[in-house]
Amino acid sequence: MTRTMGDATHADVASLPAGLDVVAGYDTGSPDIDWTAADFARFPNSVHVTIDQAFTGAPRYDSNIVDVETGAYTPAQVTNWMNHATAARPAVYVNRGNEQAACTDALASPNFKGDVWLSYPDWQPGQPLPPLPAGCRYVAIQNQLGVSNGAYDLSVVLDPTWPEEAAMPYTIPGVPGDWTRHEELIDKKAGVPFIVGNGTDGTVWMTKFVAGAWTPVVQI
Repeated sequence: MTRTMGDATHADVASLPAGLDVVAGYDTGSPDIDWTAADFARFPNSVHVTIDQAFTGAPRYDSNIVDVETGAYTPAQVTNWMNHATAARPAVYVNRGNEQAACTDALASPNFKGDVWLSYPDWQPGQPLPPLPAGCRYVAIQNQLGVSNGAYDLSVVLDPTWPEEAAMPYTIPGVPGDWTRHEELIDKKAGVPFIVGNGTDGTVWMTKFVAGAWTPVVQI
């Protein structure tokens, strides 16, 4: 199950669409960049992600993201930033072409758990992504840049729990597979119990109770 994330500067917060699953805002930078508490409050039902982009007020080691791109942090600065990071899952934002260098430096810190947010304009789910060093994985892909005349960007969030700690997988007695969350429901029309939830790969699974047993899980 993927989610949609929007990011913008303070000056363009009002352009972000309502109903986003995740919003990402800067907690460093000049007044036209740095988000205020009121900016985040515009999105009470969205997950909030914060970005340290290396300018006024930086470093912010409590940020979720270290911004690695031209004009922000360099790959060579990532190890030190990660060494001081306090977020549960500090991640690297990076543009294509710098993902190897940024990840290699991040992996030198024990605080880095491998999460990468990649800027990849026009990428679509299902298309291949650039390989990453062992121990790294993509949690989000920023694939729509400069939406609404350059006001904001949109990303596909691939990880179902990021930026929170990943849920521990568990089993349901008698049910195939390992799960990270699930809901038990009843098909009222057919009178058949079924379970819908997330598997360990982050996709949505379903199984039905038929003829006294749970069917093999299928992706929906």
